[in-house]
This record gives sequence, structure tokens and C-alpha cells, in this order.
Amino acid sequence: LEKGVQELKEGPGAEPESARALLLQHADTEALHFSNVQNAIPLWEEALKGCKDPEAWAHVTSMLRALRQVGQARATFKRGCNTLLNEPSLTPFVLRWVEFERAEGDVMAVEVASE
Repeated sequence: LEKGVQELKEGPGAEPESARALLLQHADTEALHFSNVQNAIPLWEEALKGCKDPEAWAHVTSMLRALRQVGQARATFKRGCNTLLNEPSLTPFVLRWVEFERAEGDVMAVEVASE
């Protein structure tokens, strides 16, 4: 699988979005079917490197939340905001973070997410 992802990223006719989708699917499989969140997290992180797709970020934060990895989800929201900083999709992503903090965080966390 790793060789296939590398080929999709850098090989002739590179398809980085396909590589990202494959990594996300692999991470989801690790987390949901093999109950191995610790293997899934680096795969999600790799898939999100330089990613400007807010849906990919939202997917990973939702998965982490569902798996009760609240601290990791919070860190992923922060990284996502930094990555999407100049993108039009930043506002809806930030609103998801605020909603997340209202449910999972505390007053201070909501204030940080709202900034």
C-alpha cells in the first residue's frame, strides 16, 4: 500500500488527490476495523499534509471525535485552520471547530476556537 501511495504522489501521471483518498481510507480501516487508532493517526496526518480540502480535514476531525480522541481532534482543527488560513472554506471549518468545542471542550476552548 505504501508503495502504491508513493507512486500516486510522485510517479508518472501523479495523482496526489487519489493518494490522499487512499491514505484516508487506509487510516479509517486501521481505526474502525482493526481498532488501531495509533496506527491511523500518522496516516491521517500524512494525508492532510498541505491539504486544502476542508472536507478531508472535517472527515479526520469527525473520525477522531467519534473515536474519543478529543485532544488529537482539537490539534487537527488547529492545524486545519492554519492550513486553510487564506482559503474561502476557512469559515465553515472554524464553525465546525466551535461546534466541536461547545460539545467537547470548555468555555476557554470555545473562545480560542472562535478567535
